[in-house]
Amino acid sequence: MKIKLHSIRGLSLLLTFAYQSYATFVYGFLGDNRSLRSVMIGITVSLCLWGLSICKRRTILFSLKVLLGYCVLFGAAYIFYPQNRIYIADIVMDSFVWLFFIIFTYELSEKEFITWMSRTAFFILFCNSFEIVHKYVTSQPDGYMVYGMRVMTCAVMFIYLYFLMKKTKHLVGFILTAFLILALGNRSAFLICIILFLVGYIRNGENITKTFRRIVLVSFVAVFVSSLINSIISMLVEIIDYLGMTSRTLTKFIDGSVAEDNGRYIIWGNATEKIKEKWLTGYGIGADRSFTLIGNIKGYYVHNIFLELFINFGIIISSVIVVVIIYNSLRVFLDKKSENIYAELYIYVFIATMIKLFFSSSLWIDIMAYWCVAVYMKYKSQKNMTMERLIYGK
Repeated sequence: MKIKLHSIRGLSLLLTFAYQSYATFVYGFLGDNRSLRSVMIGITVSLCLWGLSICKRRTILFSLKVLLGYCVLFGAAYIFYPQNRIYIADIVMDSFVWLFFIIFTYELSEKEFITWMSRTAFFILFCNSFEIVHKYVTSQPDGYMVYGMRVMTCAVMFIYLYFLMKKTKHLVGFILTAFLILALGNRSAFLICIILFLVGYIRNGENITKTFRRIVLVSFVAVFVSSLINSIISMLVEIIDYLGMTSRTLTKFIDGSVAEDNGRYIIWGNATEKIKEKWLTGYGIGADRSFTLIGNIKGYYVHNIFLELFINFGIIISSVIVVVIIYNSLRVFLDKKSENIYAELYIYVFIATMIKLFFSSSLWIDIMAYWCVAVYMKYKSQKNMTMERLIYGK
């Protein structure tokens, strides 16, 4: 039986995106250790190299640029910040596989990408469904926030595919994903799912008046702001303290709520103190793991994309990065005339990623961040090809 080339490339896309899910599935039977992780990564990378060997020439060149950029970024960090080397090595081990996800997203055609994204969503949902059984059998709730956020990627795919194709199976997939997230106990991931569904409904729902869209949009903003109000105010207090001022009103507002948090505000406060000490140049990639941000334990990341950037690169470079991201994202958001299917997907992925990274995870090891890069690059590639056809008649 002859294996189709697009099947190999599509399978490579699935294996890279779903790596965490099926690797965790295997760890559940064999245990989690560094040796097994290395074997799993080796198998996945080998299959991806096979897929890469049959890609188009332009994809090979693109992959070399991606790999070169990745090596330069982390290689420079490894050389110039020796105190962070142990954490940089962990970041590379956790994220290297996702470079292939970026590459195969770039390679696949629209039809192939949609087909394999649907399969990937159901595969991730399947792998993580066993965790709820493990949760109740072992009575060990710790760590299930991670699974909830991981399954949220399925919700993003299902929402996008449902509004794109209007197929019942994708709506059912989204509902099952939402229930699984609730069962895993991750309210933040569930909230993101609801927000994304509202965004999709507002943008794609039929027979919706402008007034209704505005009402839903205002309600969505109100719910979102209220859900993050303590986080926003806590950050404002830190900024005001940094400027040498105090805000008794804001401080009183968050009194009593900080104690109920899982330590995030303590981490943010300690991170802000570190930023004050070296605000211009930062401490390098992975430096937040080397700090004792909570208690006397090292290894915690800062749980906020902006603070993480400030710690890694300093305020000036980080501000430039943030401005570039916002500027390019707004251009995609406002690209209403384009028939590029990746523009709509980028909106969902970007919103989910920014909400998640605002109060959870780490930029360097989160699949959502790499997904943003992959979809944006594919969007730009498709847009450039469309422009070339218009200009040169190709």
